[in-house]
Order: sequence, then C-alpha cells, then structure tokens
Amino acid sequence: MNCPSCLQELVGQPTRCPFCQASLQQGRVASVAPPRARDRETAVDLSYRATTLGQEMRHLLDILFAWLGRLIPAPLRRIPHPELWLSVLLPGLGHLSLGWYRLGFLILGTFLGMLYMLVTLALDRFQPDTTRHLFWTGLLLGLVHSHAVQAANQKYPGRPVWPSQVLNVVLILLLVGQVHLLGRLIYGAQYRREVRGIRLQAYGDWFKPHFQGGDFLDVNPVAPGDLERGDFVMIDAHTIDRVLGLEGDELTLRPDAILRNGAPLTGAQKPLVAYEPTLDIPDQVAHTPAARPGQTVQVPPGEAGLLYWGRRLRTIPIASLPGRIDGILHPPERACRFVRGIRQAR
Repeated sequence: MNCPSCLQELVGQPTRCPFCQASLQQGRVASVAPPRARDRETAVDLSYRATTLGQEMRHLLDILFAWLGRLIPAPLRRIPHPELWLSVLLPGLGHLSLGWYRLGFLILGTFLGMLYMLVTLALDRFQPDTTRHLFWTGLLLGLVHSHAVQAANQKYPGRPVWPSQVLNVVLILLLVGQVHLLGRLIYGAQYRREVRGIRLQAYGDWFKPHFQGGDFLDVNPVAPGDLERGDFVMIDAHTIDRVLGLEGDELTLRPDAILRNGAPLTGAQKPLVAYEPTLDIPDQVAHTPAARPGQTVQVPPGEAGLLYWGRRLRTIPIASLPGRIDGILHPPERACRFVRGIRQAR
C-alpha cells in the first residue's frame, strides 16, 4: 500500500504515514494533520536563522578585530606572537583574534568562573593555602597560552616567529608573572609563593591564646622517644592538644584538676582545652563522649595521654599523629616556636 498523500510505500496497516504524518483510514487519506511536518519546517527555519545569525556575528567580530588591529601601533604589530600577548592580557582574547570564537568565549567564561572561585575562597580564612588554588588556574592559563600559539602557527605558517627555546622561556616567565600577579591582587599581603605548614581549621576560640584558626603550624614527625610532656601535637586539621602523659604515667581526671601520678598538673603542663564536659565542639568530632570525674587512664607504651576536646582522658598512638607542633609559621605577627609547649620567639 502507498500513502495517498506522499506516495511512499507503507508496510502493514499504519494509522499514520511515517513519512508525511498524514492520517490514514482504511488505506485512504482521512485527514492530513502534519504537526510534525510543521515542526520540521520550524526546526529547519530556526536552524537557518541560527546559522545566518552566527555568520553575521562572526562577520561583525571579524570587522571588530580588524578595526582593533589597525589601532595597534605598527611597531607593536611587528612583535612576534601577538596572540600570546593578547591571551596573557585576557585569556581567550588570543583565540578570538584568530577567529576561534566559540573556543575563545568558552575560555573567557571558564577563566572568569575560576577567578570568581579564587576570590570566593580568598574571603574564607579557613581555606587551605593559596598555592593549591592558584595551581589549577596556572595550569589552565598555560594550556590556553600554548594552544593560542599553536593555533596561530597553523593559521600563519609563514610568519616570523621566535625560536622554540626562546618562546618556551617567554611563555614560562609570562605564566609565572601572571599567576603571581593574580595571587597578589586576590590575596594581597597574605599571598606567599610557598606557605609551609598545616593550616589549623578551628572555628572557635578553643585553642586561644596559643593558637587560632588560620594559623600555619610547623608540624614535624616525631618518634615516641623524642616526644616530651607538655609538647603540643596535631591530631587532625581540626584537633590539637597538649601531651599530658607518656609511657607509664597514670592520669586521673577530677572536677577541679588533672593528676599525673598523683600530682596536679600546673602551668604549661595543663591541657590546651580545659576540662568541660558540656563544651561545644565541631561536628567533625562531636561524637566524643563526656568524661566521668575520677576516671583514670594508664598510658601504654608508644602512646601519649591527653584530654581529648576537654571531655575525656584518652591515649593515642604517637605513630598515628601527623607530628609535634614546633611553632607557628604564618601569619608573621603570630610567628613563634614552642619548646615543651612554652611559646618563644622564632
């Protein structure tokens, strides 16, 4: 059977022609209702309009960049690899000048998004150091600048260019300078090329006056035999404490004092966070149970005893600790070193 409307051969007894969407009734055309055909015509029309608009936009962009090119002084136009300088000035601009409009706008949007992320993270003082954030931005910029040069070399194979060694050195210097400039502009005086240490992510005043959130701590691995009573140790990024006892010590918790081998701890031997069973602590360690007055802990070999978050006495393997806190590295106004938990000038 053939469709009476489009004369296409039909298989079986369909109720609608799969080619022209005409309605069929007993093999004859009952009513021609081609909404899908109209949809196809609309889609073709929209596609044509989009293609025409894209061509017009591309033509306008060609005119714009040609006009901007004429504004550049002749001596500057003779500098090799102008697309590299444009890409460094604003990522994506080099690709736009070469006619890679889609990729250029994509790069520009991605860079602005990463720039927004960097600024947002810079406003949070508990975020890790700036190096990790700037690394990914620098990696993106390096790929963008390199691709802009390669695309220009393919488009203009006969133009004068720098030797590859010189170009690589210039590219690296520009990239390093651009990343450092971004770091200075976004992070200001807090920007450092290499910020050593571990940043303490404390959201309250629990560790003051010795430590506060945002401090970069000088944390060094330590063997059990090198750890001393009174030393500060890091348990994780949110938790630090003072060593109250070592192998063989007996620690006893009382409502008004902590005893080590029967003698109360005083001065720099006291825990960093005072005993307080109702202390508000971060969600990350909120499961810590409250201690009972009179609790006694015997410190086993290879472990250190401490008052965990002011709630209970506990021991922890020294080998599992990130290390002993030997000082504060940054910010400069808080820089110091610790000797048996006593603050001293660096």
